[in-house]
Amino acid sequence: FNEYFINTDYKRKEVIGGVFSQYTFTVPEKMVLMAGSRLDYNTEYGILYTPRLHLKYNLTSSLIARATAGRSFRSANVFSESMSQLASSRLFVFESEFEIEQAWNAGINLTLHLYFPDHREGTFSLDFYRTEFINQVITDLDHSVNEVNIYNLDGKSNSTSFQAEFAAEIYKRLEVTLAYRYNDVWVDQSDGLIEKPFVVRNKGLLSTTYSTR
Repeated sequence: FNEYFINTDYKRKEVIGGVFSQYTFTVPEKMVLMAGSRLDYNTEYGILYTPRLHLKYNLTSSLIARATAGRSFRSANVFSESMSQLASSRLFVFESEFEIEQAWNAGINLTLHLYFPDHREGTFSLDFYRTEFINQVITDLDHSVNEVNIYNLDGKSNSTSFQAEFAAEIYKRLEVTLAYRYNDVWVDQSDGLIEKPFVVRNKGLLSTTYSTR
């Protein structure tokens, strides 16, 4: 270990207790609005407040819009999340005590219900989500070839994702799912703002299912 090592005791026992309240406002056949609020006490990180808001709105009988926004927390488990690096010859360098990860996130979804002959149905959906991290535990593999540098976020970290998906029974007992996802993820590391490693920017999926009689 070197001078950056903060504490040799990384055993921890987290106990979390909390209360949750939710209010739901409904306009039948048109809209559902849900507002949630959660207050937790974490023995490692203290009091955590998590607000959340969800909205579902029926634009037409077959087109539905959804929106969500809120805050989130997460305890980082660096060792279990870096198992492959533990098997390397790199030295783990902890530059600061871990803080709890927290972020604000929001997103929207549009879902169109499709109807085909012979009572066949399908859906087409579009999703857009954005996450802004307030704090994040960074595992930096790029700063040094001999070290794994671990520290709290000092700067920006965000994620933007878009997904389009089509799923339908295109023929009797033959179902097809076709999807595309675009990820744009950036994080501030010790060497500056970079595109987050090991996150695939473009993803595609084609899945078919056929059921016999």
